[in-house]
Amino acid sequence: MTALSPPATVAAADDEEALADAVPARPQFPAIFHECFPSVWRLLRALGVREPWLDDAVQEVFVIAHQKLPAFDGRVKTSTWVHAIAYRVAANARRRQLRERQNVELAPHDARTIRTPEHDALESESARFVRTFCDGLSDAMRDVFVLCFLEEWGQSEVATLLELSPNTVASRVRLLRRAYRAALEQRNRQEGSR
Repeated sequence: MTALSPPATVAAADDEEALADAVPARPQFPAIFHECFPSVWRLLRALGVREPWLDDAVQEVFVIAHQKLPAFDGRVKTSTWVHAIAYRVAANARRRQLRERQNVELAPHDARTIRTPEHDALESESARFVRTFCDGLSDAMRDVFVLCFLEEWGQSEVATLLELSPNTVASRVRLLRRAYRAALEQRNRQEGSR
């Protein structure tokens, strides 16, 4: 005597339920925005997007993320996916800034602007030193510096995002450490001679 098997429609329904349980739910855009906004803003700023373009660049990142969300396949973390978009937007913004720099008139400082502790920290001498150091780097080195040292990403994540070999990222990290130490020592010598 043979065992009875469930009808094909019942088995198919069970397979669909199991598949639905195995596939994570697609992230919703508002949650992505709230989770990633602060880090996207910092990343764009650190990658060289200047104040006059920063808000537009952040908006562009999230417009692109919203448009591409239906195609997001979940192979990487949502934040990594959004940061990859931000990286490309920053590269485009830097190119636009170079073309438009001479035509840009910066808005005058408004004394009524409320300063936040984060804004004060960004304008501190240390932050200016880091920005100056970054400005002196090539785009390729700056990207690795920002992601590895400022955003504290792992070298393997940076290699994936920048589409580089892990050895290339490791080599750039070593070179950046040396260059940063040298720049810091030079600054300390200059301050010591004052």
